[in-house]
Amino acid sequence: MVRVWKVTGEAMERLRREELRTLDSYKTIALLCGPADYTREPFAPKPTSGLVEQQRWFSKLRKKLGGFTESDKGEQPTVRNGR
Repeated sequence: MVRVWKVTGEAMERLRREELRTLDSYKTIALLCGPADYTREPFAPKPTSGLVEQQRWFSKLRKKLGGFTESDKGEQPTVRNGR
């Protein structure tokens, strides 16, 4: 009985891998989220990772908090009590 489950499990894993390899991502997303053109805005992936926007927000925050002094450059912030 254990041997049967082992053979069956291996066959099912091969089938799962084959299904994942042949999976059409756009069709799958359409099934989950409804039909849309995922090559155009607002559904299309953004052309950048968002790091430039993140740095822009950090710059605004730094200005709002008063910036850093020369003695702050190169120092790592201190973390206390997990905060």
